[in-house]
Amino acid sequence: MDRLRPAAVLALLLPLSGVAAETGYLRLKRVQIIDRHGFEQPMPAMSVLIPTGWSFDGEVRLAQRIGDAADLVKLAFRSASPDGRLAIEMFPGWSWSWSDDPMMRQAMQNQNAMAARMGGAAVEVAPPMSARDFLARVAVPRLRPGAKVLGIEPIPDLDQTLQAQVKQAQAVATQAGVQMRIRGDQARARIAITSGKGQAEEWITAVVYTRSTAMPSMNPATGQMAQSALHQSTADSLFGLRAPPGELPANEKLFRAVLGTVRVDPVWQARVAQVQASMQANNVQGARDRSRIIAQSNEEIQKMIRESHDTKTRSQDLNSERWSDAMRGVQTYRNPVTGENVKLDNSYAHAWANGNGEYVLSSSPGFNPGQVLQGSWTELQPVRR
Repeated sequence: MDRLRPAAVLALLLPLSGVAAETGYLRLKRVQIIDRHGFEQPMPAMSVLIPTGWSFDGEVRLAQRIGDAADLVKLAFRSASPDGRLAIEMFPGWSWSWSDDPMMRQAMQNQNAMAARMGGAAVEVAPPMSARDFLARVAVPRLRPGAKVLGIEPIPDLDQTLQAQVKQAQAVATQAGVQMRIRGDQARARIAITSGKGQAEEWITAVVYTRSTAMPSMNPATGQMAQSALHQSTADSLFGLRAPPGELPANEKLFRAVLGTVRVDPVWQARVAQVQASMQANNVQGARDRSRIIAQSNEEIQKMIRESHDTKTRSQDLNSERWSDAMRGVQTYRNPVTGENVKLDNSYAHAWANGNGEYVLSSSPGFNPGQVLQGSWTELQPVRR
């Protein structure tokens, strides 16, 4: 996103929003989403740093129907300033499938119909699309019905890093023996909305990945075999960044500072991956019990979906970490007292932490949080890589 002068955000926010304009510092607190029902005991699923004084509401959304392995759980949250003028929202990702082979698409529809009769989950069937098309056709209409789209544009300074990540994911897939082509695209839509708090504008962001796997197909008219492709698409890094009309660019620095701290808990993610792998295996076994033609088609679909999902898991660090790296706006800091590492906005010269999960960022010469704020603060050390 665009680089802004440090004072651009500070001049607009109140101290209760976590930013003190008169002293030039940003105060953040750590909050968590807890998965209370997914496993034998509650587990932290995700954490994020938000401005002190902001509200936070996060949730773990479980699959609504059995058999929904690819989208077993989804995370979402919303955080807003005390006056409601600013808000940051993370939406669950989307996934959909497509085949160039009409017979395979029919098999997908047959599989969806059978899954619906058995109470299972349907796979959304749609062609691959760009991030721009996804925002215009899917995300904005579903997330913000009735919103006016003011424009859709690439996210500045993101594409080079995104393509580097795609290249790395492609190498991981090749090394794993999975023959697929991986593509990545990104964009943000600027929309105008009306809510109970009046008029506002919002950026809706999206990063779209498509994994295309070659597969055999048959021409029903001639009976000849040919090559086709199965396309698995995902849209993530879905965020809503809200501000009063005309004030989105001035608050971009603050939005970036928060998004760069989103972290999914690795222990929780590993547990989810275990359940997904088990469900995928059961889906493949169930396909073998169906009629021969449909079973063969569905087994191919399930095998490729499984390979695509496994490769996706290996080749990505997490949605939020991809976003952080792509924004090029975070610095890893180490707490010399606890040894903990944390990623914070790199546009500030100094960072401090206390023992209550709070952090302070500042570039003001001579600023000392111990003199301005209550409590004991430890200055963090930048980790050079």
